[in-house]
Amino acid sequence: MNFNGLKIRIIIVVTLIVLGLLFGGRYVYERFYVLDSLVEAFTSIEGVSGLQVKTQRKTDLVITLDRVSQLETTYGKIKDTAEELLGDKLGTIQLVDRRDQQLVDCYHRLHYALWQAISTGDFVDMAAQASKLTEDLDARITVDRDYVYVELETEEAYLYEIVPRQGAIT
Repeated sequence: MNFNGLKIRIIIVVTLIVLGLLFGGRYVYERFYVLDSLVEAFTSIEGVSGLQVKTQRKTDLVITLDRVSQLETTYGKIKDTAEELLGDKLGTIQLVDRRDQQLVDCYHRLHYALWQAISTGDFVDMAAQASKLTEDLDARITVDRDYVYVELETEEAYLYEIVPRQGAIT
Protein backbone atom coordinates (compact mmCIF):
# COMPACT_ATOMS: atom_id res chain seq x y z
CA MET A 1 0.00 0.00 0.00
CA ASN A 2 1.34 3.39 -0.99
CA PHE A 3 0.52 6.86 0.22
CA ASN A 4 1.91 9.67 -1.96
CA GLY A 5 4.68 7.36 -3.08
CA LEU A 6 5.59 6.18 0.45
CA LYS A 7 5.21 2.60 1.58
CA ILE A 8 3.01 2.60 4.69
CA ARG A 9 4.30 -0.76 5.98
CA ILE A 10 7.90 0.42 5.95
CA ILE A 11 6.95 3.67 7.71
CA ILE A 12 5.06 1.76 10.41
CA VAL A 13 7.90 -0.74 10.94
CA VAL A 14 10.54 2.00 11.13
CA THR A 15 8.36 4.01 13.54
CA LEU A 16 7.90 0.98 15.79
CA ILE A 17 11.64 0.23 15.74
CA VAL A 18 12.51 3.84 16.63
CA LEU A 19 9.93 3.92 19.45
CA GLY A 20 11.24 0.58 20.75
CA LEU A 21 14.79 1.89 20.77
CA LEU A 22 13.75 5.10 22.54
CA PHE A 23 11.79 3.33 25.27
CA GLY A 24 14.44 0.62 25.61
CA GLY A 25 17.17 3.24 25.87
CA ARG A 26 15.24 5.08 28.57
CA TYR A 27 14.76 1.84 30.52
CA VAL A 28 18.45 0.96 30.29
CA TYR A 29 19.42 4.49 31.33
CA GLU A 30 17.10 4.46 34.36
CA ARG A 31 17.99 0.91 35.36
CA PHE A 32 21.74 1.01 35.03
CA TYR A 33 22.60 4.65 35.56
CA VAL A 34 19.97 6.24 37.75
CA LEU A 35 19.04 3.25 39.90
CA ASP A 36 22.60 2.08 40.43
CA SER A 37 23.73 5.58 41.40
CA LEU A 38 20.83 5.83 43.89
CA VAL A 39 21.71 2.47 45.45
CA GLU A 40 25.37 3.46 45.71
CA ALA A 41 24.58 6.85 47.24
CA PHE A 42 22.17 5.53 49.86
CA THR A 43 24.05 2.40 50.88
CA SER A 44 27.12 4.56 51.53
CA ILE A 45 25.18 6.23 54.37
CA GLU A 46 26.02 4.60 57.69
CA GLY A 47 23.12 2.47 58.89
CA VAL A 48 21.48 1.98 55.48
CA SER A 49 21.54 -1.64 54.37
CA GLY A 50 19.10 -1.64 51.47
CA LEU A 51 17.12 0.46 49.04
CA GLN A 52 14.01 -0.21 47.01
CA VAL A 53 12.87 2.36 44.45
CA LYS A 54 9.25 2.67 43.37
CA THR A 55 8.74 5.01 40.45
CA GLN A 56 5.38 6.27 39.27
CA ARG A 57 4.74 10.00 39.03
CA LYS A 58 7.21 10.56 41.86
CA THR A 59 10.04 8.38 43.10
CA ASP A 60 9.27 6.67 46.40
CA LEU A 61 12.15 5.21 48.41
CA VAL A 62 11.93 2.25 50.76
CA ILE A 63 15.10 2.22 52.85
CA THR A 64 16.13 -0.65 55.09
CA LEU A 65 18.02 0.39 58.18
CA ASP A 66 20.38 -1.50 60.42
CA ARG A 67 20.64 -0.36 64.03
CA VAL A 68 21.61 3.29 64.17
CA SER A 69 22.79 5.34 67.11
CA GLN A 70 21.12 8.60 66.12
CA LEU A 71 18.07 8.26 63.91
CA GLU A 72 17.81 12.01 63.33
CA THR A 73 21.33 12.14 61.89
CA THR A 74 20.82 9.12 59.66
CA TYR A 75 17.45 10.36 58.43
CA GLY A 76 18.89 13.83 57.79
CA LYS A 77 21.56 12.31 55.54
CA ILE A 78 18.97 10.16 53.78
CA LYS A 79 16.65 13.10 53.18
CA ASP A 80 19.46 15.41 52.01
CA THR A 81 20.74 12.75 49.60
CA ALA A 82 17.25 12.07 48.26
CA GLU A 83 16.53 15.76 47.70
CA GLU A 84 19.91 16.30 46.05
CA LEU A 85 19.58 13.34 43.67
CA LEU A 86 15.85 13.41 42.93
CA GLY A 87 14.83 17.03 43.47
CA ASP A 88 11.16 17.60 42.78
CA LYS A 89 10.75 13.97 41.64
CA LEU A 90 11.11 12.78 45.26
CA GLY A 91 7.96 11.19 46.61
CA THR A 92 7.98 9.53 50.02
CA ILE A 93 10.73 8.00 52.11
CA GLN A 94 9.74 4.89 54.04
CA LEU A 95 12.06 3.32 56.59
CA VAL A 96 12.12 -0.42 57.19
CA ASP A 97 13.32 -1.61 60.60
CA ARG A 98 13.25 -4.91 62.51
CA ARG A 99 10.29 -4.38 64.81
CA ASP A 100 8.57 -7.03 66.89
CA GLN A 101 5.19 -7.08 68.60
CA GLN A 102 6.55 -5.81 71.92
CA LEU A 103 7.97 -2.70 70.24
CA VAL A 104 4.83 -2.14 68.17
CA ASP A 105 2.67 -2.35 71.31
CA CYS A 106 4.96 0.07 73.15
CA TYR A 107 4.91 2.52 70.24
CA HIS A 108 1.12 2.32 70.13
CA ARG A 109 0.93 3.31 73.82
CA LEU A 110 3.52 6.02 73.25
CA HIS A 111 2.07 7.63 70.15
CA TYR A 112 -0.74 9.33 72.08
CA ALA A 113 1.81 11.29 74.10
CA LEU A 114 3.75 12.06 70.92
CA TRP A 115 0.77 13.52 69.11
CA GLN A 116 -0.33 15.44 72.19
CA ALA A 117 3.13 16.98 72.43
CA ILE A 118 3.11 17.84 68.73
CA SER A 119 -0.29 19.51 69.16
CA THR A 120 0.49 21.41 72.34
CA GLY A 121 4.24 21.88 72.08
CA ASP A 122 4.73 20.37 75.56
CA PHE A 123 7.60 18.00 74.84
CA VAL A 124 8.79 18.02 78.45
CA ASP A 125 5.57 16.31 79.57
CA MET A 126 5.86 13.89 76.64
CA ALA A 127 9.40 12.97 77.71
CA ALA A 128 8.18 12.17 81.23
CA GLN A 129 5.34 10.02 79.90
CA ALA A 130 7.65 8.33 77.42
CA SER A 131 10.17 7.34 80.08
CA LYS A 132 7.38 5.65 82.07
CA LEU A 133 6.02 3.83 79.03
CA THR A 134 9.42 2.63 77.80
CA GLU A 135 11.15 1.76 81.07
CA ASP A 136 11.68 -1.89 80.03
CA LEU A 137 13.24 -0.91 76.65
CA ASP A 138 16.13 1.08 75.30
CA ALA A 139 14.32 4.19 74.11
CA ARG A 140 15.43 7.47 72.62
CA ILE A 141 13.10 10.23 71.48
CA THR A 142 14.44 13.40 69.92
CA VAL A 143 12.72 16.44 68.50
CA ASP A 144 13.75 18.95 65.89
CA ARG A 145 11.92 21.66 64.02
CA ASP A 146 10.27 19.25 61.56
CA TYR A 147 10.07 15.80 63.17
CA VAL A 148 9.88 13.72 66.31
CA TYR A 149 12.23 10.73 66.06
CA VAL A 150 11.39 7.58 68.02
CA GLU A 151 13.93 4.81 68.56
CA LEU A 152 12.81 1.76 70.54
CA GLU A 153 15.13 -1.21 70.93
CA THR A 154 15.45 -4.61 72.54
CA GLU A 155 18.31 -7.04 72.08
CA GLU A 156 16.48 -8.78 69.22
CA ALA A 157 14.59 -5.96 67.51
CA TYR A 158 14.43 -2.24 66.85
CA LEU A 159 11.66 0.15 65.80
CA TYR A 160 12.25 3.53 64.17
CA GLU A 161 9.44 6.02 63.60
CA ILE A 162 9.65 9.54 62.30
CA VAL A 163 6.58 11.59 63.13
CA PRO A 164 6.19 14.84 61.21
CA ARG A 165 5.36 17.99 63.10
CA GLN A 166 2.97 20.51 61.57
CA GLY A 167 3.82 21.31 57.99
CA ALA A 168 6.63 18.77 57.62
CA ILE A 169 6.49 16.23 54.81
CA THR A 170 8.20 12.83 54.95
